[in-house]
Amino acid sequence: MSTKEVKQVNQDIQNDYCLEKVPKEKRRGLIATATVWIGWCISLSAFMTGGTIGAGCTAGKGVLAVLCGNLFLMAIAIFIGMIGYRTGLTTYSIGRIVFGKKGSIITSLLMGVLSMGFIGVLLNSFGNALHSIVPQIPSQAAVIGFAVLVALAAIFGFKGLSFVSTIATPALWILLIIMFISTIKYGGGMSQIFGIQPETPISFSTAMGAAIATWVVGAALVSDVTRYCKKASHVIIGAFSGYILGAALFEGVAVISSVATHQGDFVKVMGLLGLLIPAIIILALALWTTTNNNIYSSALAFTNLSELLHIKVSKPVWTIISIIIAIAVALLGLASKFIVWLNFIGTLMPPFAGILIAHFWIIHRDKTKVFMPSGFRWTALVSWVLAIVVAKVSHVTIPAIIGLIAGLIIYAILGSIFKEKESQKGEIFTIAAAEEEAPAKAKE
Repeated sequence: MSTKEVKQVNQDIQNDYCLEKVPKEKRRGLIATATVWIGWCISLSAFMTGGTIGAGCTAGKGVLAVLCGNLFLMAIAIFIGMIGYRTGLTTYSIGRIVFGKKGSIITSLLMGVLSMGFIGVLLNSFGNALHSIVPQIPSQAAVIGFAVLVALAAIFGFKGLSFVSTIATPALWILLIIMFISTIKYGGGMSQIFGIQPETPISFSTAMGAAIATWVVGAALVSDVTRYCKKASHVIIGAFSGYILGAALFEGVAVISSVATHQGDFVKVMGLLGLLIPAIIILALALWTTTNNNIYSSALAFTNLSELLHIKVSKPVWTIISIIIAIAVALLGLASKFIVWLNFIGTLMPPFAGILIAHFWIIHRDKTKVFMPSGFRWTALVSWVLAIVVAKVSHVTIPAIIGLIAGLIIYAILGSIFKEKESQKGEIFTIAAAEEEAPAKAKE
């Protein structure tokens, strides 16, 4: 490797455009961004969620709930992803514009910890599953060893994500086909499987809500990926690839396998299908791609946080800190609380996504320049809290959908009413896609 290449690698590791726009010449093509998106959405949680839904639904009802949930996520991801494409900024830098510079301290800390908490739950599940398949490997050792391996790839930023996803995604699709064929044979055919009734039924809204909650955080954070897109169409294709060809496909097969085997536990399902070795590979690859992406996003959040607090900590260091948080959560044994965790993030994150959509698609629609307050944008923060309360107390349909709509409507109203009355101290950002215009101090 030449000296120039070494310098470029070091720059990618240290910088990765954490706090600035991704310039036009650094944008990536469709295959790179779509592959990262698919890798992100193919997760160990897909099998856990699919098993949960399959345990309480018929195969037809469960698959439909998964499809509808992921179509909803796809819509969110397109709206949020287009913001990342237009601005070239991470979710957390966008958070500065919407919530204010100081306000984004709250959002960066919350989402950074939330992402790692979710990964900690998945790591715990992976450790327990691997130990049940190979008892000689302690679950704690599996968690720590795997986390260290994933962190090494996450340090390299977007290039690391692309490399891992390019390898893992085709392998996971092949393994999924094997799992699906084995399921059909085990269950005596599709008609037989689709005729099985659950012992303890759950509602369609509960099943769809579980599918939404699984990846609603990812949908709210997709700007971390789409800021590298060259074209707007890449955002749409990437969203379809990630949520339909990725999450929905894997969750759907997991639902059918769960119904056919009368088991919600992925390891037990694979054991009944005679696929324990493929199960180990699927667990490792699915967890690797998702964990890699979430560590990456969490490190971006903490990098934004440290810059705002004037703490000199680089992104690679935050990557290590992020994985330590995930390991700590994993070792606390929170995998048994998976549904509780899904309900929590399914209430907290949709309002955040709704507020971002309202800010860029309603209040500041079609504008090439937006204002970032140096302090707090109270209308956004108040809207978030109110929308969470609405989602929490509402017993109508799916909380995630109610939370997103509430966040969007409340902030669209408050933001529009108080737009001219908010503090004018801050910066002006140009948000036209891939343009390189430095922020200028506002003089108003």
